[in-house]
Amino acid sequence: DKFFSIIAHDLKNPLSGYQQITKILLEDYNKYTDDQRQEILSQIHESSVKLYQLLEHLLDWSRTQSNSMPFHPSLLNLINIVQESLKEIEGKLKLKQIIASVIGISQAFVYADESMIRLVIRNLFSNALKFTAIGGRIDVMITETRTHIVLEFKDTGIGMSEQTLKNLFRIDVPFSEVGLQGERGTGLGLI
Repeated sequence: DKFFSIIAHDLKNPLSGYQQITKILLEDYNKYTDDQRQEILSQIHESSVKLYQLLEHLLDWSRTQSNSMPFHPSLLNLINIVQESLKEIEGKLKLKQIIASVIGISQAFVYADESMIRLVIRNLFSNALKFTAIGGRIDVMITETRTHIVLEFKDTGIGMSEQTLKNLFRIDVPFSEVGLQGERGTGLGLI
């Protein structure tokens, strides 16, 4: 029920926005300058990217709940995956003037599903970026114990209240916070 409620609510808003803005553009196309039309198209594109991310999160969450997400573990170097994920967000780091670093051991082999671990790392980076102010810092620490590889994200972001921590992984409690620069999330990334 919660899943369908999220779909209905979170998909309805951007889709109705598309309907409105494309209707205005169609009806009054010649009234707008090229720059204004470009701005409208830019807004539509940005919204479509967010909508696509929402769908990806919903589908991933749905697959995990129905045990239909493929699981193909293999031996992976976790550091390589973290560094590749870091490269993917270089542009966003530069925009917010955030320094990011990977600290710790040089080899960290884990037995895991590559798609799943990449998804987890991307979501952790996404949250760290969203809630770290301009000029902040994100450190990813990778350490090894006798039995585990520990991957820890530490940032200079705003942190979380006790109540937020209690509800963080509950699908039945609607939760999504706006980032420091108005970034919106689905509330499903960490789940």
